[in-house]
Amino acid sequence: MRGTNGAPPERLRGGRGRGRRSWRAGEKRAAGCFNVLISDSGVQRGRGHFRCRRAVAAPPDLSNIRPETMSSEVLQREGKEEKETYTREEYLALDLDAGEGEGVKYEYDGTHVYMMAGASVEHNQVAINASTFFNTRLIERGCRVMQSDMRVRLPGGRYTYPDVVALCTAPELTDERPPSLLNPELIAEVASDSTAERDRTWKLDRYLQIESLREYWILETEAPRLQQYVRAEPRGEWVVRTLSGEEATLRCEAFALDVPLATLYRLVFEQDAAEAEEQPEA
Repeated sequence: MRGTNGAPPERLRGGRGRGRRSWRAGEKRAAGCFNVLISDSGVQRGRGHFRCRRAVAAPPDLSNIRPETMSSEVLQREGKEEKETYTREEYLALDLDAGEGEGVKYEYDGTHVYMMAGASVEHNQVAINASTFFNTRLIERGCRVMQSDMRVRLPGGRYTYPDVVALCTAPELTDERPPSLLNPELIAEVASDSTAERDRTWKLDRYLQIESLREYWILETEAPRLQQYVRAEPRGEWVVRTLSGEEATLRCEAFALDVPLATLYRLVFEQDAAEAEEQPEA
């Protein structure tokens, strides 16, 4: 695995004693890229490709978003149903009925359900840019790229509708209605105000436990910025990278592709740049 500048990533340096690690905190790499280590003590920035365990070390604390502690206004903003808890069977029935009736989709964290609300222009543009990029490059390899209508079943009986899913193996599907995908190789989520917390908490935790998954991306819409989780071989640990700026280029290890952020964010910030150029000088 190589860094964004083409050089081999720096590895963790051992300190005194077995298993001790040290790093230089706060240093950015080229093209706005830095790496983090997820550990029990939190997130630290550093120069190397710091690794985290296959699943996030500390389970995300979801206690502050329980329905009984939230107002109806907050529940509506978060897209969460006011029924306190759902069993897996209740969720599947709800998602089936809503999909066949109103065309609405729900996600499920094992306890609560979340209605998938309409997305912004920026969200849709980033999602279609990413799916188009992968589809045009992978279809000749016999790979599949799917968008947000493909439900994915996660370990522990959770369910999501990721913005982009890609795989180069035969799809493994459940016998549920609608069927759920079991073996994604890459998942990309476009973070929005209503989904960003979930993308970085219970979704992150469960996505990294999918045996087939090789990469997970979180793409922001306020700025050209992307967080990439890559499964490192041979031990299956996860390397985390953050890239920012349209001049940056991401290496997709799962499919051996170089991905310019300018391609992922095409048409997203061009109007803002044009308006800034038209502003008269003071």
